[in-house]
Amino acid sequence: MFEKIVSFSLNNRVAVVFFAVVVLATGFFSFRRLTIEAFPDPTDTQVNVITLFDGQPTEEVERQIGLPLERALNGTPNMTRLRNLSMFGLSMVTLTFRDGTDGLWARQQVLERLREAELPEGVTPELGPYATPIGEVYRYTLQGAKGDPMKLRTLQDWVVRPNIMRVNGIADVVSYGGLQRVIQIEPRPQSLASFGLTLQDLQDAVQRGSQNASGGVMERGSEQFVIRSEGLFKSFDDIRNVGVAERDGTPIFVKDVATVTESWAARQGVVSEGANTDAVEGIVLMRRGENPSVVLDRLKDQLVNINKQLADEGAKVDAFYDRRELVDATLETVGHNLIEGALLVLLVLFVFLLDLRAAVIVCTLIPLSLAVAFIYLEQRGMSANLLSMGAVDFGVIVDGGVVIIEAILASLALTDHNPGPQQDRIRKAASAVVRPTVFALLIIIAAYVPIFMLERVEGRIFSPMANTVAAALVGALLFSVTLVPALASFAYSGPFHHRESPVLTFAQRIYLPTLRASLKRPWLVLGIASALLAGTVVVGSKLGSEFLPELNEGALYMTFTLPSNVSLSEGRRLAPKLSALIRAQPQVESVLSQLGRPEDGTDATLTSNLEFFVKLKPASQWPKETPELGDVIEALHDSIDEVPGLEVNFSQPIRDNVNESISGQFGQIAVKLYGDDLVKLQQQAERVKTVISSVPGVADLGIVKSGEVPQLQVEPDRVALARYGMTLGDFQQVFQTAVGGRPVDEYWEGERRFDVVLRLPRVERDEVEKLRKLRVAVQGGVTVPLEALAHISTGVGRASINRENGRRYIGIRMNVRDRDLGSFVDDARARVEKEAPCQAGQRIEWGGEFENKERAMNRLMQVVPVALLLTLLLLFKAFDSFPRAVLTLLNVPFALTGGVFGLWLADMPLSVAAAVGFIALIGQASLNGVLVTSAIAEKLRDGMNLEHAIIEGARDRLRPVLMTAALAALGLVPAAMSRAMGSETQRPLAVVIVFGTISACVLTLVLLPVMYREYAKRFEKRA
Repeated sequence: MFEKIVSFSLNNRVAVVFFAVVVLATGFFSFRRLTIEAFPDPTDTQVNVITLFDGQPTEEVERQIGLPLERALNGTPNMTRLRNLSMFGLSMVTLTFRDGTDGLWARQQVLERLREAELPEGVTPELGPYATPIGEVYRYTLQGAKGDPMKLRTLQDWVVRPNIMRVNGIADVVSYGGLQRVIQIEPRPQSLASFGLTLQDLQDAVQRGSQNASGGVMERGSEQFVIRSEGLFKSFDDIRNVGVAERDGTPIFVKDVATVTESWAARQGVVSEGANTDAVEGIVLMRRGENPSVVLDRLKDQLVNINKQLADEGAKVDAFYDRRELVDATLETVGHNLIEGALLVLLVLFVFLLDLRAAVIVCTLIPLSLAVAFIYLEQRGMSANLLSMGAVDFGVIVDGGVVIIEAILASLALTDHNPGPQQDRIRKAASAVVRPTVFALLIIIAAYVPIFMLERVEGRIFSPMANTVAAALVGALLFSVTLVPALASFAYSGPFHHRESPVLTFAQRIYLPTLRASLKRPWLVLGIASALLAGTVVVGSKLGSEFLPELNEGALYMTFTLPSNVSLSEGRRLAPKLSALIRAQPQVESVLSQLGRPEDGTDATLTSNLEFFVKLKPASQWPKETPELGDVIEALHDSIDEVPGLEVNFSQPIRDNVNESISGQFGQIAVKLYGDDLVKLQQQAERVKTVISSVPGVADLGIVKSGEVPQLQVEPDRVALARYGMTLGDFQQVFQTAVGGRPVDEYWEGERRFDVVLRLPRVERDEVEKLRKLRVAVQGGVTVPLEALAHISTGVGRASINRENGRRYIGIRMNVRDRDLGSFVDDARARVEKEAPCQAGQRIEWGGEFENKERAMNRLMQVVPVALLLTLLLLFKAFDSFPRAVLTLLNVPFALTGGVFGLWLADMPLSVAAAVGFIALIGQASLNGVLVTSAIAEKLRDGMNLEHAIIEGARDRLRPVLMTAALAALGLVPAAMSRAMGSETQRPLAVVIVFGTISACVLTLVLLPVMYREYAKRFEKRA
């Protein structure tokens, strides 16, 4: 069949060339439409349910919001995990769904079940934005307006955010920092009492005093008038002149019993940038599945219009973070590596063939295979990213073309032995090697099967890579057997003069004596190979393990965990000092800090959470003392040691969001202690933390979102309330309105709406003793102090309460430095089990990146045998001999030795990326084995004796084996040596393939012939 394809291509060579041009053009347009990302989105399908419960302590949020939502959402179809976080005034429930679950379908399921939740009146849960945890593509701050935080926040809420939300592909814009403007009515309790009024009377009057009404329509002549009565608040005087009551014919207005002022809502978070300690920030979230480059282009066009609108207000949008910078930097890294790899491939081809025409013919496979990959990805709706494009080894791509063109050149050079027309000789030469070539490429493609079978995070990271490489290999296979012979027939239509490459001559001069000597001492060769294999096992066991190398995103995320009882004001005093220390480092370009959380609750953090987004300068501008990202982290860690007693976690923007989405907390390793008693859990967490702190390699160790906060507890006295004619409900409403504040109406300025809030003046409620003496109006026109109606005491409560799958837990987070992840966890887990065992009713789990690594490695252990079995079947089909197939496959474990020693020399642990490299090596080693074994078998069929057939067959395949090995290795040398941004995830894979291909080549040329002879002497003669 394959021979017929070659003949068809040569008979229709113009059509084949035209088809190639069409594929190339289609691939180009597909690439233009392709989604380009810096890094594949590894996160699960998740739905966040955000519920604001203003002013309520953590325990009440859990009892009245968290638990009812948990009960309603349990059993949601396809849900695998439910996390429930309660903190002051906010509940965040996160549902994680199985792989492949459609995000919009999941949101619909959640919405349907939310109707069943029994929640307090007036509380409405909302779904978080339809974005992934890595959907943050742009950050900006508002500048100008004389730095007025209230004016800037108003512009953000009513000008900037609405305009950005109109951009197609934007899921949400999170507003952070500044002051949210409100119109505050501050009642005077004595004045209310003097008129015999209560706070409820004032609230009712304000709510009745702002209404519009419609009078229908009126016709006058040929015209029709719409009749409307406008009664909404349009000025402060409208509010002041609202009538509250009437006494002896004299009206009592709001201004008689209260003061109307401009104020701001209670702050939940503060943003600082540089010297500006009260900035306003916007965080743009991209809708799930969108192309970040396209969305950012639309966004920037819209920002031009927004800045024109803001110019009249003396403000502007100033970009701080742009995901496009990371995308461009990583694409530049990939582009350089691919171009350098392609040039090396062309150079190797020319050096071995000494024929520029042949080199160019083979190199045409590179753009064509990429075009096929782009077409496939675009049709599948998949993205191209750093890992998927960086894993394309041009050397492997052209392997099939190399074998075919080498056979054609060898045939053309032997004119005397191959008489006949040039095209017939090309057909005959290509047909002779097309079968092993096709099966060799199919084996390489089959080697990627385990990658397709990875699950969850690791599956989403490597699936685009496997799809890209497999599609490119299919394209290379197609054009190797069709286009290469067709182009060769055009290029070699005239006389052909072959020049033997001096490199090949030199290689043969060394190889043939080595092969003869090896055949004379087979057990010595087998012994050395076995020793190498044993050494590989020993070295491999000492490599250590990790999930993935850390991608340099060009920015750092520093998260400081302050004491849980720290106030927002105290945190604001600390932020500028830390910011100055960070900005003083020469690697730092700019710093943005966030304290607390945004008011919409989309980022559920405590007021004790202080985060710094640190933009770094290009690595070329870093001092020589800090060439790597790890060195920069160490320098920053040393600089902040001036402020003692702080817990800090170093991460990066994308990595931080991914870790938090996976485990519910940041840090490479997440330890969770499950139980019911939070006091005992806290004590156990402290013990576990103390034990882990002594394990070598631990960094950024801390307990997550936990601890106690002081509370002022007000317990109503039912007897006293009855004495003063006040119900418990009336008291609670008065207390919440007076102290916490309550929105009672709306105030409009054009299209801008602001809450009208009823609340006592700050000076009457900013201290405990003032609160005790707070005057409350009761029946009879008198006021009594709050302490006469309730018992007031101080106590403690929880800063937050975390739940997962129905149980409370406390988390411990940590990173690992100067040590591999796997051995650290093994060491830490053993110490914790010995020195801090869990108490009755408690359970401990280790998760985070470690969990991903364990799951990925276990999965590979299960599916790699499937790939090996598939490879064995293809080898059997190629040879029509099961023993020869087994013999070729036995070469694979010996060929992997180079990859292991390559990791050891490069001081890299075994990661999932490196494991993917080993999988790719299975195909490369099998390719070389197929070439050598098929050549020996062909010589045997021609009547040669075994010894002569082995030597001649191996000699005939020396050039293609050396070429394919050199091409596969050199094609990824740029990626293996690169230190540019984004190269970290490529490097382990490239190192494994480069070193592994070298060892595979040597062992295939020496060990495989020896094993073949020993096998043939013992079994084929008997057969």
